[in-house]
Amino acid sequence: MAKYQCGKIYIVYNDIDTEFYIGSTCAELDSRWHRHILGYYSFTYDGIGGLKLYKHMHKVPNFNRWHIHLFEAYPCNSKSELLNREGFWIKRLKPTLNINVPSGKYYKDRPKRISDSIAEQLEYDKEMCDLAEKSLMALNMDL
Repeated sequence: MAKYQCGKIYIVYNDIDTEFYIGSTCAELDSRWHRHILGYYSFTYDGIGGLKLYKHMHKVPNFNRWHIHLFEAYPCNSKSELLNREGFWIKRLKPTLNINVPSGKYYKDRPKRISDSIAEQLEYDKEMCDLAEKSLMALNMDL
């Protein structure tokens, strides 16, 4: 449980185009980025294995052009909560390099982050969407 108190949502993007990826982790972002680089090297272009992200990284292969950015610090209590939040942002921002939205057993029990009040949850989500929009605009990315 303590591990998920370090939960975070991150965005991976490059400075060539507007393609981006949203992910979640409890690891430090540098560590998560190194795991993405390993994924890039293990990706085979025959379509077996890997993510859409890795395929696109092969099109922009200079790692200096790629960036990982903390999108939202999201301390929570479980993998389910973290994946729910990742799924929320994927549905909201529609990143071009994600293949799946976390769903099924992880998404059906979406947690209430502020309280049990749906109105307060919607207000919190609206505030976070506004912050996300400002963050993406700062990165010169349009929704």
